[in-house]
Amino acid sequence: MAIAVGLTAIAYAIPYADTVALAVHGSRAPLPAVLPVLVILIALGYRTPPRGVADTESNWIIAALVGAGALAGVELLSHRMPTLAGLWHLQDVGAPIWFACVVTVLFGVRHTVRMWPLWLFAVCCVSPLPLTLATAALGGSDTAAGLLTALAGAVAVLLAGRMTPPAYRALAALVCFAVSGLTVLTVGAQLPLLTVTVFVGAVFPTLVTAALLTTRPARTNLVAQGWAEPHQHTARALGALAVTAVALASLNPPVARAAALPAVSADWTEKATLHGPVAYDFITRYAGPGATFVRYRTPAQRGLPALAVDVLTTSDRTALAETADIIWYPSTRPVDYRAVTDRPDLPAGSRIAYSNADAATDGAHSDWLVITWEWKTDNVFQRVHVVASQSLTGDRLPPEPQPVRTLDVSLRPALWLARQQPKDAGDVDEVVLQRAATLSASLDDAAAGPADGAAADA
Repeated sequence: MAIAVGLTAIAYAIPYADTVALAVHGSRAPLPAVLPVLVILIALGYRTPPRGVADTESNWIIAALVGAGALAGVELLSHRMPTLAGLWHLQDVGAPIWFACVVTVLFGVRHTVRMWPLWLFAVCCVSPLPLTLATAALGGSDTAAGLLTALAGAVAVLLAGRMTPPAYRALAALVCFAVSGLTVLTVGAQLPLLTVTVFVGAVFPTLVTAALLTTRPARTNLVAQGWAEPHQHTARALGALAVTAVALASLNPPVARAAALPAVSADWTEKATLHGPVAYDFITRYAGPGATFVRYRTPAQRGLPALAVDVLTTSDRTALAETADIIWYPSTRPVDYRAVTDRPDLPAGSRIAYSNADAATDGAHSDWLVITWEWKTDNVFQRVHVVASQSLTGDRLPPEPQPVRTLDVSLRPALWLARQQPKDAGDVDEVVLQRAATLSASLDDAAAGPADGAAADA
C-alpha cells in the first residue's frame, strides 16, 4: 500500500500541490486537500485477501486497458467541454483512476473490485464542485462547508472499519461526526476554513479509525481464504509502474499562476453612466458572505441589441478564481468560454461565451452573448460581464444571472454528450458582437482614468 500511495503521489503531486495552494489561499471547498488521508484510511481497511487465485498477467492487462481508457476519456472530455471540465477540476479525477490501476497490479482485480465504495467516495470528493453546490444549498456559510466535510470524514470512518462489527463502526462514525460537528459549531467561526477542514476531515477521522481498529475485535466472517502462493512482484514490474507514474507527472503541468490584475478607478460605474443597480443575493452562497453580484442597466438604443453589465465583487481573489468557469446565464447546451485574442480594444484578459442562437430552443429564454474580464479596484476584486441579447431588434432583454443548478452541470451535459451532438457554437451576428465589444471598450476607458476625487485633488 505504501508503494501504491507513493506511485500516486509521484504521478499527481503537481495537481495536488495546486489543490493545496488553492486551499491555503482561502478556497471555499478545501475537502480535496485532505482527501488523500481519507482515501488511505479506507484503503487500509481492506486487510484480507479476496477469494480465488491471483493472475498477475490478467491484473496487468485489465489495469492497462481500463486505466488507459479512463484516463483517455478524461482527457477527451477536457477538450470537448473545457469550461465544464475546469469547473469540475476533471483532471484531478485521474488520481483515483491511477491509484485504482496501481492497486489492481499490486493486489489483484478482485481486491480492486471489492473496494468499489472507496472509488465511489474518491470520485465524489476529488472535485470541489459537489461540495460547493451542497454548501450553496445549505446557505453557503463556512459552517455549512465544515459540516459537510465532517460528514465526509464520518463516512470515511464507516468505510475504513469494515473489519470490525457493524455496530462498532457505526458507533465510531457517529462519534466522529458528533465531535467534528461540535467543533465546527463551537470554534469553526473563529478559525480559517482550511484549519477546520484539517481537523474534521483528517485528524479526527484518523484518530477515531485508529481507536476503532486497535480496540475492537475483527469480524470473523471476513477472514477469507488466502492465495495459494504469495503475490510476488518483480523489480521490472515495479519499475514499469514507476516509469508510468513519471510519464503521468509530465502530462500534468502546474496550473499557470494568475497574473496581477490591473488596478482601475473605484468609481468607474459612475463615470460609465451605469444606472439602476439590481443585486442578486444568491452569489454569497458561491463566493462567500462578502461577495456581491450587481446588474447595471445601459441606455437602450432602438433597433439595436439590448445590453446589461453584471459585476461580481469580492475581497477574496480565490473566490473569484473558483467561480471563473461558472456560466451564470441559461443555455440548452454546454457553453464554453474562450479567450479573445483578435480584439485589442477589449480589456486585458477578456473571454467570450454565447448561447447557440442557431439551435432549436423552447423559446423560454433569450439567446445571449457575454464578454467578461477581471480587474482590481481599491481592496476588492471584480469580474465584469457585458451581456448582450442576440435579438437584433432590441425587443428582448439579456437574461438575468441564475444560481448554478446541479442538473445543468452534470446530467444535462452528459445526456447532450451521449447523443453525440456536434460541437457547433453557432454564429453570432456581427451587430451583437460589435455592440458588446464597444461597451466593453468604453468601460475599460472609463475605469482607466483617475477617480473623481483624485482628479479634484490634482
